[in-house]
Order: sequence, then structure tokens, then C-alpha cells
Amino acid sequence: MKILIVSVNAGGGHTTAMHSLLLALQQFAPYVSVEHYISPNRVLEHIHRLAYMHGASLYNAFYKATAHSTALRKAYFGMTYSSIRAFCSELAPLMGEYDAVISTHFMQTYALLKVKHTFGLPTKIIAYVPDFDHSCIHVPCYAGLCVDAVLAQGTQLLANMARLDNFAPERLQRAGFLPRPAFTDVRALSVVQARERVAALDVPLVSHLRPDAFTVVVTGGTYWTMGLYSVLKYLTSYPAHGVTSVFTRPTNQIVIVCGHNTKAYHVYSHLRRTTGLNVIPLLFLLPEQLAAVFRSADATVLTSVVPATLYELLEAKAGPLLVYRINPGPERCNLSFSLQHRLAQYLPNPQELLSVLLRLSTSPQSRAHWQQAFWQTAERERVAARERARQNAELIVRIAAPKETCPSTWLAADGHVSPLHL
Repeated sequence: MKILIVSVNAGGGHTTAMHSLLLALQQFAPYVSVEHYISPNRVLEHIHRLAYMHGASLYNAFYKATAHSTALRKAYFGMTYSSIRAFCSELAPLMGEYDAVISTHFMQTYALLKVKHTFGLPTKIIAYVPDFDHSCIHVPCYAGLCVDAVLAQGTQLLANMARLDNFAPERLQRAGFLPRPAFTDVRALSVVQARERVAALDVPLVSHLRPDAFTVVVTGGTYWTMGLYSVLKYLTSYPAHGVTSVFTRPTNQIVIVCGHNTKAYHVYSHLRRTTGLNVIPLLFLLPEQLAAVFRSADATVLTSVVPATLYELLEAKAGPLLVYRINPGPERCNLSFSLQHRLAQYLPNPQELLSVLLRLSTSPQSRAHWQQAFWQTAERERVAARERARQNAELIVRIAAPKETCPSTWLAADGHVSPLHL
């Protein structure tokens, strides 16, 4: 049995979701041959970035509308025909080699369905929805052809698939998450040990990291960390108002994950040089390095909410999560899940966010109490997500199996126990 997982350059969350599925199959179905493919097409990443930065309100309105309108969803795929065609060209030579292909983005899913329909391939197609979103755009159809199964983080989307599109329960399952081993390994470290590991990296500015200082880690997407710039710069004005800034060297520090965003790196480096604010921006990090950064946090500020990052933070036993902003589209559902399960606190008001950070920095007792409560809640979700990852592997193998070795997945047998875990 051969399975392929395909991902797209539309943000790190899709790639991380792909790795999660890959790890789940390798761990829970080691007898299966599984490979992965990341599209070199970067058009979607650029489109998303432009929409988020310059047309957030319009994008949000259109995205909400597609959740309820089949006609709008068809129009969307019509408007993105050039990208669909590019994905078809990439995927067509691959599909026939595999029993099943799993897609982490709906445009690739649409392209896979088109290829399957055009060439009459028997390959099974499974849609994986890495966000908690419930928009039906994530599970497209082409010429009446639908996917063979759906794995989705959000339970409402699964309910919509069953209710609106008549998906049989055995073709639906709530998605889990299995983080890369690097994020599990750092759980054994104390925050001091994690900071010492980070400070030893061959990365500019990181040697300034103090193992004994109150540490805030800012992450959530390399292009969105700049959204916190004005808030952090405001900290430098505190002394002018007669208040001593606690975020000056050496008692407190703010580590900013800038990734490939060199502009953000240079801006925050300049802020450090010119104000004395103890800001430590970091360029692109390998998973092992990023995991240590996450573990070093006393508190984590998110500038976007993506399930992949959320579960990696939970796995690395990072500090309590404070969400400052979200991107338009599915992130409002990601935020809702995080708040509902008490995995984060939403602080879009800059003054309120600063107030919380200052309180945590000056009250070790309050900080310790909040951390312990957060870690208990986080551990429950972490364990549940790992169990769902195991169930996901079982569903994928069952769907991919040839008909002669596996009962039909389209009709439930009498007495069948549904694997729909909502």
C-alpha cells in the first residue's frame, strides 16, 4: 500500500500538518509506504499575504460568504483556474503511483479530483483540513466527484459534511496532531536549560539571552510578528511617564521568532540598539532550535493562531498563550477553539496585553500559578490530539486499502461502529 501526502506553500501550518500525518502513519502504520510532496508553487502564499495585509475586511467577508454559498465556491475555483491548472500539472504524473493521496489544502484537493476524473484513476483522495474552520470550501467536489474521506480539526465541518453532503460517518473523522520529535524532546528540559541551549546556538544576538530572566516568546507566523512592533515600542516610552520599564536589560527579555522575515529582524534589531529594550529577534530556526525557544518561554504571545503552532507549543510545554491578533479567514475559528478549551487568552487591546506581561514579569507567584493551570489544561488536549492522530492513521489505511481486502467504505455494514470521533 502506497500513500502520498501533498502540501502547498500557503503558510507553515500546511507543511507542519503534512509532517504530522507523515509521523502518524510512520508510527501507527509502519507497514505502509508513505511519502510526501510539497508544491513549489508559491502563488497562494503571496495571495494570502496580500489579502491579510491589505484587504483583511474584504477577504473576511468573501471567506464567510463561501462557507454558505455553493455558487461562490464555484466562482472562487473559476477565478483561481491558473493555480488549479498548475497543481494539476504537478500532481497528474504522481497520482497513479499511489493507492491514496492526502491533501492539506482545498485547492490541491480540487486539482486532485480533477486529475482523478480526467484520467479515470482509482486513487483514493482524502481531504485534510488543518484549521478548526467549518467552511465547506475545504472539501470541494469536481464534476460530481467527491473525496473519499475527510479529516478535519473542526467538529462543525464534519457535521456539515454529514448533514449537507451526505458523507457516511465512516468517511469522517476529527483530525489529531503528532508534533515532530524535537518538540517532544524539549519537554525534559527546564526553562533555564532551554534558554542555555538557545543561547549556545550559532545565531546572531542569541548570546544575549539570559537563562534567569523573565522570557516572553513572540511567534505565530514570520510575517505577522511585525504586528507587535508598535506595542513593544510603546514599552520604551514608559520611563518618560515616570514609570520604570521592566523590559530593559537584564531582568526581562522578549524573544521574537522572525523566520525568513528579514525586514522584521532588522526592525527589531534597530529597536534593541536604539532604545535599550531587551528584544532578541531570531531569524529562521530549525525545528530543534525552535522547540528550545518555545520551551524557554515564561509566556508566549501569538500574532496569529494556527493549530500546527498551537500543538507544537503544547508539546514543547511553552508558557501560557496570549493571542494578540488573528488573520482573516479560518483563524477566527482557531481562536474560538483555543478560547473554548482555555488554551489561550485573547488580548487584542495593546494596553491590556502590556498590563498582563508586566504583571507576569513582576509577580513570580502569579506566573507560576498561571503556568501550572495552563499546563494541566494543555496536557489534556495534547494527549487527546495524539490519540486522534492514531485514529487518523487507522482511517487512512482503511480508506486506501483495495476493495478486495477491505469492505466498502461507502456503505456502513450492519452493526458497524462509526469511527466519527467528534
